[in-house]
Parts: sequence; structure tokens; C-alpha cells
Amino acid sequence: MIRLCIDTSHPIGSLTISRPELSKKTVERRWSKPASHSETATEELGRLCSELRIKARDITQIAVNHGPGSFTGLRVGINISRTLSYATGCPVVQVSTLDLLAEKYGTGLDSKMLVAVKALREFFYLGIFESDSSGWKLSEPPRSVSQSQLALCREDIVQRWVEGVTPGFQAQTFAEDIERYLVKRNETAHLDSWKNVRPLYIRRSEAEEKLG
Repeated sequence: MIRLCIDTSHPIGSLTISRPELSKKTVERRWSKPASHSETATEELGRLCSELRIKARDITQIAVNHGPGSFTGLRVGINISRTLSYATGCPVVQVSTLDLLAEKYGTGLDSKMLVAVKALREFFYLGIFESDSSGWKLSEPPRSVSQSQLALCREDIVQRWVEGVTPGFQAQTFAEDIERYLVKRNETAHLDSWKNVRPLYIRRSEAEEKLG
């Protein structure tokens, strides 16, 4: 299997290509030019394929961060994954930012955890997680909450990772985080067709909010 992971949900975009069943080293590309995901992602994918001496049609699985995150950035990653999946017939795994952050920062000291990342204005995207033998899993659907609501939310949960509040917590995720997540979870249960790949928009865009 040759797996491509895509993360364009944050200011720094990234791609990885790996062969998990052969324990081959994951090769990653990152870029940080502002607002460059749409023009850079396909170029970096081409360079990465050339370096590894493979073609896009050789990719057998795609994994993409489908949000929450930048509205424009998410569309870029989603469109690349949908286009490649349609062209090659390979399946797609959709992974959320909140899942990646829970896996990255969560510890086994508590059975429940709160993860919150900044959204528009004073809002946050919130996920509540519970741990089991396979790791951290959402215990309820993610939602958007205001800063005041977040402060009062689930005060019984000790392990709280909040962007801009918790020291050392960074909401930026990378394609290599997706790869590690899938390897750890042996994630094969959520393979999807390109038709079902959609951005995880927990709340409307700022333009939609204004129109509303």
C-alpha cells in the first residue's frame, strides 16, 4: 500500500507519502507561504512523487484532514483527495483535527478530555473525548461554543486542551500526525468513496453568518 496524507487545514500545509505495511520511512513536505495551499499542494505532490519515483496512479489510499479548520484550506485538501480518488479509484479516510489533537496531546491519566480550537471571533470548536483500549474517541458530536460557554463547559473534566489558553498546546496539525494516527489505530474501518468526502464545517463561514 502507498498512502498519501493531506493536511491543509491550518496556515502550514503538508503532505506525506508512506508504505505502512513495509515500515518504510514516511516522507513529508511542508509549506508555509501565506494563502498558498491551492497553488502549492499539487506542486509539492508532484515533487514528492518524482522523488520517490512513483506516479499518482500508484497511490492506493488517501487520508485527509477534513476539519475543522480554515474554510479555504479545507477545500483545497478535500478537492485534491476527491480528484485523486475519482481518477484512481482508491479509497479515502477522513480524519478530523480534533481527533488528531486528542491523540497527540491526550494522556492516560484521565478517562475524559476536552479539546477546543479557535474558530471565528470569540468562538471555539469543541470536542469531548473518552479513552478506551484503542485510544481517545469523541463521546458526543463536536460543536461550536462561545468563549463564555467554554469556560463553563464540563468543569468536571480535568484534562483540558484549549488553544490560546493551555500552555504548550498548538492547534496546528500536519500530515505526519494523520499518518501516525492511522498507524496507531490500524484505521481501515472508515474507508470512503470520493463521493462522500466532505469538509467538517461545524459552524457557518463568516460570510454565511453575516448573510444569516
